[in-house]
Amino acid sequence: MASDKVVAKAHRLLVTGKVTAVEQTSSTAYFQVQGSDTEPYDVKFQQGVWICDCPARVDCAHLLAVRRVSPGAAVTAAPFAPEPEAVSTDELNKL
Repeated sequence: MASDKVVAKAHRLLVTGKVTAVEQTSSTAYFQVQGSDTEPYDVKFQQGVWICDCPARVDCAHLLAVRRVSPGAAVTAAPFAPEPEAVSTDELNKL
């Protein structure tokens, strides 16, 4: 499960508009997330697996942020942690 620090960072990424949907279909999703690096990280859902190209070795804030806004794909599978439920902006602001 993601730590409180990772959840807080995912929340900040969402509310500050750092998550951009590039392409979504019924079986794939591709997002870019502007994290702390100068280039955005690529977050993809393909063949039932979420992948982020950031250097983190565990469930990262980029994945968590994207999975919060893309619950349809998130229900299918996740490699690291149980899927979060989709939440409203009001619920995110309470974090």
